[in-house]
Amino acid sequence: MLNKNKTRLLVFTAILLFMNFKPSAYAEDTSMISWKDILPREINGWHPVRADEQYDRDTIFEYMNGAGELYLAYDFKNLMVREYEKTSAPSVIVEIYQMSSSRDAFGIYTQDLDGDPVEIGKEAIYAKGLLRFWQGDVFCRILAFAETENTRQLVLQLGRRIAGSIPTKSEKPAMLQILPSENLLPDDIHYFHTSISLNTHYYLANHNILDLDRTTQALLARYKKSEKKFRLLVVSYPNDERAGQALRQFARVYMKIDSTDIKGQVITRIEDNTYISAGNSGRFTYFIFEAATQEDCRWLGDRLIKKIEEGTDE
Repeated sequence: MLNKNKTRLLVFTAILLFMNFKPSAYAEDTSMISWKDILPREINGWHPVRADEQYDRDTIFEYMNGAGELYLAYDFKNLMVREYEKTSAPSVIVEIYQMSSSRDAFGIYTQDLDGDPVEIGKEAIYAKGLLRFWQGDVFCRILAFAETENTRQLVLQLGRRIAGSIPTKSEKPAMLQILPSENLLPDDIHYFHTSISLNTHYYLANHNILDLDRTTQALLARYKKSEKKFRLLVVSYPNDERAGQALRQFARVYMKIDSTDIKGQVITRIEDNTYISAGNSGRFTYFIFEAATQEDCRWLGDRLIKKIEEGTDE
């Protein structure tokens, strides 16, 4: 027979094992989540059309052709797709994108911000049968091919189920802290790394004029002052040297001004009678577009530099 001390040890060990047990479908690391077990086999009369589809960095173009470049620009890892169907009802398709970080999940989410906010995941938007949300390092799209009240409820129900399985740690890029808050339009902020993403929001050039790549972080935001809207693009480079080189190249190629000795903010008026400007501080370089006046450029540039000097953790 076991003595009392051994009995207590066995009981204590069993309790610890029970407390640390989790169903296999759930995990602290989202790469270990079994989405096929999270998603229901039947929901409100909808059933999967076929076996789930799986894609990675090498096969993403089989699913979305050229649009795959946009996801690769956010360090996409893999995608699971499941389509649901129901007799005499629109089909619903679920896309679950595993990104490399929560910052990139947030970034791909900001690519398209049209819609109404809903409380799913960290942030979510719903519009005309399409739900988009991000949480942790996961970005999710759920689309009903036609919107009805039933498909709307189904899309939201699936979204809540998926979001509920994702660990809640969701970190936005720290460089968001440097955006001046005054006159900022909070629903028009986009985070990205490469020129492919930039050109989907604001076409700048057919080549990589700002030297953007996976090592850079960028924010494109819109401001409204005196009923006029204008844009701020701020890029964080790995070092001061690259930031300075990008500023000089932009001034020379885009602004058509002497870039050999730039000090402070440079401003010029372009063909449509709006103003553009550029400047930098350390490893940050910024660009202002569509400003109505030189004063607007100075107003925003000065406030941005002040925020940069206050510091960011990234």
